This record gives sequence, structure tokens and C-alpha cells, in this order.
Amino acid sequence: MKVKDGRKPKGYWTKEKCFEQAKKYKNRTRWMKGHQTSYQTARRKEWLAYCSVGMEKDINRKPKGYWTEKTIFEEALKYTTRSEWSELSGGSFGRASDLGILELASGHMKKVIKFKQEVCFSYARKVKSKRAFREKFSGAYSKSLSKDWYNNICELNGWEYTPQVPWTKELILETTKGYTNLKDWVRDNHHRNKLMARRLGVYNKCVKLIKKNANIKHKNIINNLLKTTKGYNSYEEWCKTQPRAYEASKRYLIKTKIRDLISENKRKHKRLNY
Repeated sequence: MKVKDGRKPKGYWTKEKCFEQAKKYKNRTRWMKGHQTSYQTARRKEWLAYCSVGMEKDINRKPKGYWTEKTIFEEALKYTTRSEWSELSGGSFGRASDLGILELASGHMKKVIKFKQEVCFSYARKVKSKRAFREKFSGAYSKSLSKDWYNNICELNGWEYTPQVPWTKELILETTKGYTNLKDWVRDNHHRNKLMARRLGVYNKCVKLIKKNANIKHKNIINNLLKTTKGYNSYEEWCKTQPRAYEASKRYLIKTKIRDLISENKRKHKRLNY
């Protein structure tokens, strides 16, 4: 079955395929920039550690908390346009947006010339697919969508036109389903959802929904771990026969609760035997 625009079918990126793709890169940062689809799939499925075995340590990766207002302004001075800053130092650019200092930090940068209709059409003729147009000329792509030129561009280039669903508050909130980590939600959607959520005034609500998903997931994991103690009268026996649950109990700090439940099982067992 031929896939349009070079896209892979749903479920294509398995753990093994992500691993094979990751082997082409020296570190995680190069992998993320070189093939974002496999990287984000591995991140979402928690395969990063497995896929990045043998990779070099990324010496250019900044430690957590590095990007403060001072370091952001220092970094911003190295670039002449926002697009250059975003491409070469995405971490500082994103943090500047979060802190609300993007306009101030980019005050010295050149203003990007607005895309005219003829310019957008000329860029579209340089590529062979809608996906390539979106990835290589994102500015022209966004402008053509906002000005309703996109359907004409598709028609002239022989691309199948899919009407764009208008962004609404309900649609943005719907995208948070299944996410328990804010960074995953932002990266999987290439920052589009975050930008539109801020523009529509529902970003804080999205954050709350994602935190709620995380709490529900955490509670479900704890409950499932506690259920594994049923039928056990010895903590040592439980540790031997449930090694994965034992490791998880340490990670979620419920070893004491597990011990108490197994002790309660033991007391009940003794009472029944008397």
C-alpha cells in the first residue's frame, strides 16, 4: 500500500525500527533533529534508554535550569533573526517564550519580511509534496493557510487538498488526552498546540488536564502494584516471584505499604487456620 507524502502507516515505528534509526546518529540531540518522528515515538513509548545505548554523551546539552533570563539574553545576541535563533538554539528560544521575554530578547533582530502570495506560490513549486512544503518553508506554509491560498497551491501542484480544521478551544483541550507529560505534548505537536493554546487563552487549562492525566496514571499504577500482593504471606516470596513489581515499588516509594499488606495477608491466613 502506497503512503501519501512519504508518511509511514500507523504503528510502523516499532521498538526495533526506532533502534535501527537511532543507530545512524551519534547522540540524542542529532537523532531528534535528524529524524523527529522516530525520536518522539521512542520518547512517548519510553524506549529512549533502549534506543540510545552506545550513543555518545551530548556535551552541548545544557543542564536543567541553565536557561535563565541572563543566559537567554546572552544567547539571543548571537543571532540576527528569530528563525535562526529557534533553529540553532531551540532550548533557549522555547524558554524565552515560556518566560514571556521573547519580544524583549529578540528586539535587536531583523524583522522577517512578510510573505506575499507570489512568494508562497514560488516556494511551493520548489518541492514535490505538501509535507516538504510544510517542513522546508514553514513560514510560507503558515501564511498560505492563514490567507486561504493553500487550496490553490495544492491545486496548481497536483496535491490532494485536505481542508484544515479551524483551531478552537475544545480542539486544543482534546489534544491533551493520553498525555501525562507536558514536554511530550509540546514536542509531539511541534509546539503548534502550545502556541495556539496560549493564543486562545487555554494553556493553563491544558497544563491542568495533563497533570490530571498524570495523577490518574500514577494512582492506577499504585493500585495495580498493590493488587500483586494478593495471595502472598511472605514479603521475600513476593519479591522473588514479582521482580518487576518489586522494582516499581521502590520507584514509587510504596515498599512499606506492600509489606503491611502482605503482613495483613499473613495474619488473616493464620486466623483462618486456627
